[in-house]
Amino acid sequence: MTRLFTTLFVLMVFLASSAFARNVRVIKKANQFVPNQLNKRVKLIRPQEKIIPNSTVKVNNAVPKSGFVTPTKSRMVLNKNLAASTYTVQIDSSKNGYGWLDTGMRSVSRFKGVDAASSENIDVLLTAYRQAIPGDDATGHVGAHEIYVQNGLASATFYRAQQLEGTMEGIGARYTGAVALDQPFVFFNWYRDGDNSSTPAFSHPYLFVDWNGGYTQDGTFDWSAPDWQMDDGWLHPDLDAITDPFYPSGWKENRLWDGPTAVVKNPTSGEYQYASTLAEWVLDGETTQWGLRNDVVNLAAHYDATPGLEEMFYEWDDGNDPVIWDPENVQTGWRCIDMNSSGFGIIATAGILNYPPDSSLYYDTLNVTYATTNDYGVTWSAPDTISYTTLGIPYYVHAADSIITYWEIVGEDTVLRSYEGPTEIWLGDMDAIVDDNNNMYIAFEIFWGRPSDAHGIIVDDDYSGQWIAVYNQDSAKWKGAWISELNGTHVGDEYFPDRFIYFWGSEIDLSMDESGNIYAVWWDRRRTGIQLGTHPRYVGYDDGTDNRDYKTDAYVALSLDGGFHWTDSRNITDSPSIDEYELNVAKSADTRNDATIWFGFSIADSSKGDSLADAYVDLTNQVWIAEASGYFSPSNLDDNSGQSVRSYGLAQNYPNPFNPTTTIEFIPRASGKAHLTVYNSAGQKVKQVFNRYVAQGKKYRVNFDGSNLASGVYFYTLKVADKIETRKMVLLK
Repeated sequence: MTRLFTTLFVLMVFLASSAFARNVRVIKKANQFVPNQLNKRVKLIRPQEKIIPNSTVKVNNAVPKSGFVTPTKSRMVLNKNLAASTYTVQIDSSKNGYGWLDTGMRSVSRFKGVDAASSENIDVLLTAYRQAIPGDDATGHVGAHEIYVQNGLASATFYRAQQLEGTMEGIGARYTGAVALDQPFVFFNWYRDGDNSSTPAFSHPYLFVDWNGGYTQDGTFDWSAPDWQMDDGWLHPDLDAITDPFYPSGWKENRLWDGPTAVVKNPTSGEYQYASTLAEWVLDGETTQWGLRNDVVNLAAHYDATPGLEEMFYEWDDGNDPVIWDPENVQTGWRCIDMNSSGFGIIATAGILNYPPDSSLYYDTLNVTYATTNDYGVTWSAPDTISYTTLGIPYYVHAADSIITYWEIVGEDTVLRSYEGPTEIWLGDMDAIVDDNNNMYIAFEIFWGRPSDAHGIIVDDDYSGQWIAVYNQDSAKWKGAWISELNGTHVGDEYFPDRFIYFWGSEIDLSMDESGNIYAVWWDRRRTGIQLGTHPRYVGYDDGTDNRDYKTDAYVALSLDGGFHWTDSRNITDSPSIDEYELNVAKSADTRNDATIWFGFSIADSSKGDSLADAYVDLTNQVWIAEASGYFSPSNLDDNSGQSVRSYGLAQNYPNPFNPTTTIEFIPRASGKAHLTVYNSAGQKVKQVFNRYVAQGKKYRVNFDGSNLASGVYFYTLKVADKIETRKMVLLK
């Protein structure tokens, strides 16, 4: 059976935990990434790294369906910056570790405004996650929380609802998500029937709303009917077209999974508009015998909340059939969706156009792929890809630019080499949002370097890390900006010998506050004080291979100008001994308390389980919610504290005056060849201290040694893409 997203996601995290061959580079060892094939079926090419099913788990589910709860509040280690803190609270615990698995889902959502039911002003987080069904580790019940954060998470009140699906018949739920508007919405895919091998896994998308009471502050949830099956009355046309009498009649039923969903309120009609992007999942035999494909189905509907009506209207009832993406035109990996109240929206995915649908995907074949809508998801543009070159990430480097250099042993000599040739670009996780002006923002992670063996890569830090693609409606162009480099690239960063030094699989998410400031949040390993997890995240050690990865922390960066400039990253969990994973960030942030963001994550109870067979997702998992505030004080945004907003250009050297060494930093306004040259007061060239290709928006740091120079005034000049800047410095011996 084809399940591209699951394969891509598991392999992405799995690759990061494997030991890889290593080559020697300047300063530290580089890493040769020898990847597994991103096969669309759940199996790997390298037999020593095969995926095995998760262990069966049991849980006592004797818990009331709904009610007021006071969860265990457990403060994690706070960031040592006294002006900033992150408060965290555990809201649930379950043996089903797949509660937040799909990175495209918004499982934490925030609403600040007037509750439609009570007409009260509220500031509330809505979370939705999957709870375990006894004896089943592959699916679960639907759980939710309402958390009132107007006075901060530390003073919040919590309401929990369990088993929202009530008495729905079937196997269970997957891929839960939440949308907080003036009414709360929870969406998920309900696994109705099938065994995934001999019969299809029949699955349908559902949307629930607490329509009787809106948000609750009286200790009760009322998630009673109506609940809507979002493909009600529609059958995939490929299934409908099968006339073969040998095709089982009971198999003519949709199998819609993995459904990132957007719900917005139409300001004109007052209706709630629904848009979702789902994967159709068919059996291999259905593909072979009847030509069925694992395509992507984009559904749209709207809901009239008029009291006494509360009715969902499906677009196909009005002749607007769902938009289907054929794999012959586009193949997609993990997908995400966002939409604004005017009906403009985006679906972003790691994908590729016009790729043979029966071919396997590799990380180096994936591109940032997207489509847009202007009518609340009723119609979508044809999927398109964004060239990495457009974003300032080169596909090719020239030896003269010395952008990739490495040491090579030739006989008894160690020779510095310059690489010339094509580059390899690996696309990781991504997230996308749109603002009220129809500007689009797609954050993503890449590994960048020179090719190794077939579909392999030797990672280089010149471009690897977190990036954002920005489409501004005024310029009508895509532009790229580098958000953060990967930890492990800095001089002095610790790493374990014979292990991959970077963390791969950042689960980057975006958030935006009421002033339009953008926050990027992602996982990364620490620079120092690193530890390995006691278990791997997603795949156990069935063959004895050590698949553990670095324990991670959450990092955040801020952009004040629409994604073009970013502050340095800030560690907002700062917990070296705790291994958080499964990041999920609320789209809505707040400027209060020097910027506040909310996010959820999982922590596995690694004190239990077989470390040679189990992964985090096999163990009891805690669901945590976090609130991070105070990391971007306005008084610190233009100082030298390390969190200053990067502005393009040549910075003043420090220290100045200096004796005998000083540091020069610059951030180029454009990508291209950069020359940094020092001159004396007579205008004579003293030394060229930098001569290489640079990336727009990335910070470069050069050390200058004046030991052999006389005291006096000197000038240093930066030339990039025909732009020249000069500053003065003083050598004082």
